[in-house]
Amino acid sequence: MGEHGIRMKHTFFENFPCIPFSSKIESIAIQLSSCYDNTLSNRLDALIEKEYGLSKEEIQTIRSEFNQSE
Repeated sequence: MGEHGIRMKHTFFENFPCIPFSSKIESIAIQLSSCYDNTLSNRLDALIEKEYGLSKEEIQTIRSEFNQSE
């Protein structure tokens, strides 16, 4: 693998939480991939947060961590 290699094994993803397919999420993601829109981006975030069942505290933590890395 060397210095820059990444080891990808199925065991790393066995318990990885993944939401089921959503045509709403797909539609917004496709629109955003061609032209970024802040309103659509916020809608996408809200849909994903709802699908994962995140609490307000979890959402705030994620958003604050994301904003710190920018």
